[in-house]
Amino acid sequence: MRGLLYFAQNPAFQHLIKIGKTIKLDVEDRGLTGSNVPEDFDYLAVLECEDVDWAEKKVHEQFNGFRHYSTKGRRTEFFGTGCIKAAIKYALDLKGVYDATKDETEEVEVVSEMAKNKNNALHKQLLK
Repeated sequence: MRGLLYFAQNPAFQHLIKIGKTIKLDVEDRGLTGSNVPEDFDYLAVLECEDVDWAEKKVHEQFNGFRHYSTKGRRTEFFGTGCIKAAIKYALDLKGVYDATKDETEEVEVVSEMAKNKNNALHKQLLK
């Protein structure tokens, strides 16, 4: 099924990205912002896929080591920010996947750096 594979981040939890899919024509129609989260999601990349179910599954499998699990052990569609660039590149290399991002993903580097700095600060606090 045709659809969009998206990589989104919420400023409220900058250490995570959501790798998800939608068959809507626009990721904004997906409704992430209205899903009881403190801030609006920022879309780092949006990819058009001939088979979005397959593409999402492949990316999730490839980056499973970065996957975030809930405190109850439930698997989520959230992944650590350390895989952002590699996950987007991997997805773009899949057959039938095309970049549909409106704004370039230069923002990814900034977000990765911010998350790394935040993680380093948290680590230092824990060591005190």
